[in-house]
Amino acid sequence: PQEKEVHYDLGRYYESRDKYSEALAEYEKALSLDPSFGSALNQCGYVYAEIGDFENAIRSFERYAAANPGQANPIDSIAELYFRIGDFDKAEAKYREALEIRPDFIGSCVGLAYVFALKENYPESRRWIGELIARAPTATQRLEGRTWEAYYDHFLGRWDDSRAGYQAVKDEAVKSGFPLFTGAADWFMSYLYADMGEYGLARKASQDYRDAVSKKSPQYHDYYSTDHLLRLALIEVKQGRVDAAKTAIKEAAS
Repeated sequence: PQEKEVHYDLGRYYESRDKYSEALAEYEKALSLDPSFGSALNQCGYVYAEIGDFENAIRSFERYAAANPGQANPIDSIAELYFRIGDFDKAEAKYREALEIRPDFIGSCVGLAYVFALKENYPESRRWIGELIARAPTATQRLEGRTWEAYYDHFLGRWDDSRAGYQAVKDEAVKSGFPLFTGAADWFMSYLYADMGEYGLARKASQDYRDAVSKKSPQYHDYYSTDHLLRLALIEVKQGRVDAAKTAIKEAAS
């Protein structure tokens, strides 16, 4: 077919199934029809990065940027690649460049938070999560940022702040009608409660998460049940109940 979108969609299909050579072939067919087709250039970059061909990955992303001047996403993609190969200074510079182009491009705020976390500059990392919340154009994105804030508090040992943060996310999610964030908060809180030694609450949070996501996607009930059982096994281990953990793992494997 002589329609670039058909080749692009087929490339995404192959990419989703880890058939990278087939995906690249379809993206190249799309680019032969439109050499400035940004989506295909972007996905070429990601596929090349996935197979470890970082030279062609950066070349694809740079072509994407050249074909779409004034857009933040190509610059953010370049930043992601630098982050992936461990060049955090270049990643930081590109994330900042993307935000200069589009201040509400919050994916770059998340990228900067990761960069500074890996540099062990946690105050600056958390500041960028605050920037995500301040810049986010939608309520769901702000909830995502507040979930990150609570996670950072957990990671840094501020457990009471983390619990309050997750509860605030749940309350706002219920009020705003975003059940996905209620379930996500329960998932995170199950690990938080386990670290706090509140094992009953950890089990309840894990079960609440399983029930919420199974209700939304019943076709994946078995997957979520297995996920729940493995989390219960972790909680049992933290309590020193090794036999109970083994039982949960056996049930998950059955």
